[in-house]
Amino acid sequence: LVASVGQIVAQRGRFDLSHLVALSVEAGMELLQRYDGIGPKCAAAVLNFSTLRRRVFVVDRHIRRFGERFGLLPDNASFTKAHQIMLRLMPASWDADDLYELHWLIKRFGQEVCTSQRPLCPRCEIAALCRHGSTSLPRVPMR
Repeated sequence: LVASVGQIVAQRGRFDLSHLVALSVEAGMELLQRYDGIGPKCAAAVLNFSTLRRRVFVVDRHIRRFGERFGLLPDNASFTKAHQIMLRLMPASWDADDLYELHWLIKRFGQEVCTSQRPLCPRCEIAALCRHGSTSLPRVPMR
């Protein structure tokens, strides 16, 4: 990422991403991913989490794991493919703030309940909808 910031400064004379406002989300994603060290997750985060507030959904490892376990994504989907699929699933009426909030809600769920190594499927309220949870132990309500 440090190299990409240096590239932006070299091209623009300072670190400034305001030129991305005029681009479509797709064009912004493509442009950002041309920089060293920036993939779809980082590009989406720049566009959504920054003051740019663009309508793009950030897919990190927690979102990808959730998507795979709940059948929204194919197993072992690349971040690029996962990003494309997840964004298509979002209601058209949702704006950048809605996508930002959903990202953080699913991320927290992935960190606290639907973890990578030891998911808490017996305590998960939506385990019956999950390929992983539906085969786990009987459900125990959370307190």
